[in-house]
Amino acid sequence: LLTGKALKMTKPISAGEMTLTATDGTISSLQAETSIFADMHNRGSKTALFGWFFPYSRLFRNVDVVKDYPVFSYPISERLAKTVVLQLQSLVESGYFSPFGESLASRNHISISTSMHEDVTQYLQTNQSGGFVFLHYPVPHSLFIYNRHTHSYGLNRNIKEGYLDNLALVDLLLGEIRHTMEKAGTWDKALVVVSSDHHWRVNTYDGIIDKQRVPFIVKLPHQVRGITVNSRFETVMTAHLILQLVDGKLHIPEDVAHWMDPH
Repeated sequence: LLTGKALKMTKPISAGEMTLTATDGTISSLQAETSIFADMHNRGSKTALFGWFFPYSRLFRNVDVVKDYPVFSYPISERLAKTVVLQLQSLVESGYFSPFGESLASRNHISISTSMHEDVTQYLQTNQSGGFVFLHYPVPHSLFIYNRHTHSYGLNRNIKEGYLDNLALVDLLLGEIRHTMEKAGTWDKALVVVSSDHHWRVNTYDGIIDKQRVPFIVKLPHQVRGITVNSRFETVMTAHLILQLVDGKLHIPEDVAHWMDPH
């Protein structure tokens, strides 16, 4: 999504570098590849990245504001005894099971998700001059940490419905991002793309694994009507689509649909 290059394999070779093997077999390094951040910088735009899971701050060095959030922050305390207890607790529980109630892993997932969202909304409130912002949120990825019926955070052990609850949380967070941008006066003129980096790998709802589809939503600046695109589109082309829009080569939803069709 960030390089616009279809990859078959990646291999870390240092803390801030990896080799990339493209689907056509060519091998390059990440730092030698261009990225959407460099492309936007070349167009005079500021860039920001808030991302979960990957060490983005080490991998993308040409970003103005970057903050990454780990998959798991090991339980520690200012007191040694408490830290030892937490470490021992982590040995006798899993993400969805703990003899002590809510697991450390679920509390960790809630903490990272909420702290990242606070950082994102604060950035959007205080930086109203535009620019390119990339967000990689922890949800709806498991663990399931939300209850859409009670509208509250907490470990959700309902394996069948839990993913749908996390999707409801995504909808809530997106709504708060929109509200924040509307208050800042940036929503209407913004280009917004919402997608996912992979399909639902473990379908706990009906067991059907769909490897071909992920959500893909595009809101154009000043857009007032929408259309549905039914043709296949490779989301690895997202960066290229964004640059086409930024460069003023696409203007209305039909332009976007026409460009997506052969890609």
